[in-house]
Amino acid sequence: MTRPKMMGTLNALATPVNVIGDIFYETDEYKKAAALVNLANDESGMPLEILDIPNIQTVAKFYINYIRFYIIWTLNYFALITLNFFEKPLWCSNPSKVSCSNRHYYYLGGLPYLTSPGSLAFESVTFVILVVHILFPILYEGWSVYWKNHVNKLKVILLLILAADLVVYTLYLSPVAIDTLPFRIAPYLRVVFFILYIRYTLDAGFVPSVSPVLELLFVLFTTSNNPDVWIPAYNSSRWSSLFFVLFVLLGVYFLTNLVLAVVYESFECGLAKQVSEKDQKKEKILRRAFDVIDDYHVGYLNRGQCMSLLINLKDYRTLPNISDEEFELIFDTLDGSHDFKAVVKIRKLEIG
Repeated sequence: MTRPKMMGTLNALATPVNVIGDIFYETDEYKKAAALVNLANDESGMPLEILDIPNIQTVAKFYINYIRFYIIWTLNYFALITLNFFEKPLWCSNPSKVSCSNRHYYYLGGLPYLTSPGSLAFESVTFVILVVHILFPILYEGWSVYWKNHVNKLKVILLLILAADLVVYTLYLSPVAIDTLPFRIAPYLRVVFFILYIRYTLDAGFVPSVSPVLELLFVLFTTSNNPDVWIPAYNSSRWSSLFFVLFVLLGVYFLTNLVLAVVYESFECGLAKQVSEKDQKKEKILRRAFDVIDDYHVGYLNRGQCMSLLINLKDYRTLPNISDEEFELIFDTLDGSHDFKAVVKIRKLEIG
């Protein structure tokens, strides 16, 4: 059988297409064995059942075409996530609520929403590509092998739920049928499909489980010895630099500042509350002090009362010696009406 022309595209687990071609079409036994050894060392996600199929060259073209469209599958999953940001929420159609286009009320950024027909068309295209990607392995694995994988079962079930949600949403947008639609599960399913797609790691020895991954991401986030994190991945694939650049830009320069702003705002609000409570407490005590001196509740203090207060206050506070002339100036300042009565406000009693 004529060997097809191989491209340099990578599959979902970074296995070159020409290596897959050597496994399927190479007539030299040693070269084919070398390709298999290389595939084993790469820990590829290629189904091993394919190697046991009698007509392996017949199904090989389907598998090669499947991994050739890797870039399309990847872009489609990113499109599914992007749709969650550009899709108009259902509560926008509720007239009793504030319009979702009110950027002063909702902090949604400056990104425009897709129209309902545009959103439906975008979602339909991504759904068709998603169906092709999920069901395409049946062509080279066969239904029996495909259905043994529990992840494939989960994908098919979620795909049926997503299809039902899309049908209901289409009926909701139509002029008849459904009048109200309180909830959509599609935005959450898109995230689940994205997680299922990227669950395979490029190097299982580099990121064997969740805990080491979180530790590596923390080191990368703190920019402390972060070359130890990104250099091994960068040596494996130059494309990994895109992830690290985006992670540092979003994590260090955006998320850190966002967290700092939230913490500072919370601290500022808490500090303002503490200052207000402290002022209220001080005002209450000063009011009590004024009431103690104002025996007859006339609302003012005379010269003798003010002088006695300052003299006794020296027992608790370090105050300068005030001469009679200086006290006359102080009393004249308090006696704004010049009737020899000092109407003392509560805050005026705060000294030192």
